[in-house]
Amino acid sequence: MVAEILELSDMIVPLEVSPLFPTIEKHMMEELVQNYEDLHYIKQMLLVTHNSRITTLLGSCQATIISFHFDDFIKDMRENPNPAFTELVEDHVWRRERTSVMSSLLKTYAKSQCVRSFVRKVAPVEQQD
Repeated sequence: MVAEILELSDMIVPLEVSPLFPTIEKHMMEELVQNYEDLHYIKQMLLVTHNSRITTLLGSCQATIISFHFDDFIKDMRENPNPAFTELVEDHVWRRERTSVMSSLLKTYAKSQCVRSFVRKVAPVEQQD
């Protein structure tokens, strides 16, 4: 559904300049919240948002996979490798090669693990009454 929304929007006006962009992004975020348990749906949304450069939603998709599905996602990628997740897509706007969906997700996972280990090491701050 996300891909269809973006395709329809792109037919009207390119997404980067569309006045509908905030509404589209809000609707897609609601779809993510409603379907967070469906790994296949989240994977498709992750691909679409990565290719469309919707950074807020991309981060939310990555966080959903890391929080709820990371082990299943990695297992699925090993058993059924999908080249769409590992191919580098050329960025025509900045004239450089972009990272793949998989490498971006793994970088985000590594950052989340660093934060998690840091939070465990920091002593809680006591409040004075």
